[in-house]
Amino acid sequence: MFDLATNTLTVSSFVETLSNTVVSQLEQLRQIGFKNIIVADLAAIQYTPFADILNLEGLANSTVSLYNQQLASKVSAWASGTQGIKVFAVAEIGKFVEVTAKSDAVLNALGITNVKTSCVGGNVLNLIQSDNKLMALLKLVVDAKKNIMCSNPSTNYFFDFVHSAERIQRLFGYYSHEMIAALQKGQTLELTESAILSIIKQYNLGTPAPKPVTV
Repeated sequence: MFDLATNTLTVSSFVETLSNTVVSQLEQLRQIGFKNIIVADLAAIQYTPFADILNLEGLANSTVSLYNQQLASKVSAWASGTQGIKVFAVAEIGKFVEVTAKSDAVLNALGITNVKTSCVGGNVLNLIQSDNKLMALLKLVVDAKKNIMCSNPSTNYFFDFVHSAERIQRLFGYYSHEMIAALQKGQTLELTESAILSIIKQYNLGTPAPKPVTV
């Protein structure tokens, strides 16, 4: 991302190289003997605290959108022209993040109230970016534990600056389970708000996860 931001690498070059590499790796998997393949696209990192802090939302959005479009086209063409593949699909992580992070209904069902800052270190960055540096430093020293780690990670969408927190991770696990089950029946599972809400209700994902977590 830093190479893209500094124009050391163009978006089109990055997208072309990475998508072609994925197709090449898929062919290697086929030659080894894999017959059931699910390939993941890029997560919508434009919604992460990382992109927000560095003002990279626009660049991340254009990069992720273009890459996911090209990836879907190229891998679908590869799969349709390849013999021996029984199950093939794209795990739309980008769309998953977009649907869940932008849906008030999904966030409410999960009990998530914060999609802007991360649980780990989120408040530290807020303090660093404060205009009153002295007051920010005093707050950081006086209440270091609170500023370094949020008190309730289950209400955060992001655990750190890039990765989603427990309830989103758990939701994606159950969504993946349902997607694979549909594929094995020769069906598809559309990634929509209503489908996500149905999974949350079915598996009661708005409640704390048992420890250790099981799916």
